[in-house]
Amino acid sequence: MANALCVRDCACVRTVREQGIGPAYSSKVGRFGVRVGDLRFPETLHQKISKMVSTFQRGYDLGKVDVAAETERYLQFGKQIDSMIVDGVEYLDAAYRDGRRIMIEGANATMLDLDHGTYPFVTSSNASIGGAITGLGIAPSRLDAVIGIMKAYTTRVGSGPFPTELDNPIGEKIRTIGGEFGVTTGRPRRCGWLDVVQMRYAQRINNFSVLNMTKLDVLSELDEIKVRRADMAQLALCPSIEPCAGWREYYSDARVCVCVQLAVRYIYNGKELTSFPANLEVLSKVHVEYETFPGWKCDISKVRSISDLPPSALRFVKRAESLIGVPIGWVRARSPPKPPSHHSTYEAIHSNH
Repeated sequence: MANALCVRDCACVRTVREQGIGPAYSSKVGRFGVRVGDLRFPETLHQKISKMVSTFQRGYDLGKVDVAAETERYLQFGKQIDSMIVDGVEYLDAAYRDGRRIMIEGANATMLDLDHGTYPFVTSSNASIGGAITGLGIAPSRLDAVIGIMKAYTTRVGSGPFPTELDNPIGEKIRTIGGEFGVTTGRPRRCGWLDVVQMRYAQRINNFSVLNMTKLDVLSELDEIKVRRADMAQLALCPSIEPCAGWREYYSDARVCVCVQLAVRYIYNGKELTSFPANLEVLSKVHVEYETFPGWKCDISKVRSISDLPPSALRFVKRAESLIGVPIGWVRARSPPKPPSHHSTYEAIHSNH
C-alpha cells in the first residue's frame, strides 16, 4: 500500500513521499495497522486493510484504492514469506538458551530517536538501544555488549538545528569524499565536525561498551580537524587560537585550508551546558567552541592498527576517546565511491535551508 500513499509536507518535518515511514508508524500507534502474522488469515485481512485505507483517506488524498486487489496482493506476499514468519520472542529466546550468538544491528542514530533525538526532526521509532529491547522482546539483562558506530565527523539528512554544521565548501568537500548521500533518496547529507557533546549524550542513553569510528580517512585531506568537547577543566591545556579572517579555497587541486577557533563546548546565554539540550530553542542558539587539531594529509586506508595511524590522526582519535569517555576499539578508514553526477552540490544544500 506504500505506493498508494501520498504524504503531505509539513512546515517543519518532511516525510519521504509515497514511502514515508511516518504513516506506517501512525497505523501502529493508532491500532489499525496490519502485522506480518495477519497475512496468514485472508478472512480478516480484507477487513483490516479496508479499515487502514478508510483511516488514511481522512488525512491523505489517496485517490481510489482497490481494497480487494490490495488484499490479494498481500496474501500472495504472505505465501512467499510464510516459512519465515515466526514468533520472534520465542525464536530469539530459544537461540539465547541454546547459546547461539545473537547480533542486533540498529538503523538511523540516537539523535533520530523518537523520544531522545532532536524532536521533531527525528524518525518514527526508537533508534537507540531501547529499540532493540522493545522491538525484539529481549530482556536488557541479556545484552553482553553495546557497540556504538560513529563517524569521524557528524552528518544528518533533512532539517533541524545542527550546531557543528559546515554549510560551506568545506562541508561539501567532506560530503563528496565521504559519499554522504541518502541511500534511498539520494539527498545530500549535511556534514559537520565531530560533536563530543552529542556523543556523550548518546553514551548516557546507550551505555556503549566500545566505539567503532568510521570514515577517518575522509578527513585526511583537511589541513585542520576540529572536535567538539565539553570539559572546561581541559581549557588550561589548550592555548587560545584567535579566529582567522576566513578560509581559502583551492579548487584547482581540491584542497581547502581551514582556519578555525579553539572548539571546546556548548555555550548558551554565557554559560556552559552540561549536556545536550533537550529543547530546540536552546540548541539552535548555542555557541560552539572547538579544539583544533593539525591534519595528517596522508593515505591511511591500508592502516590495520590504531597505533600505526599518523601521529596527528592518532591524537585526534585518542582525544575523542578521552572526551567521550568510551574506548574506541576500531577505526575504519575507507574511500567511498564518488557520488553520481546527478546529486546536488553545495549550492543545492544551501538552497534547502
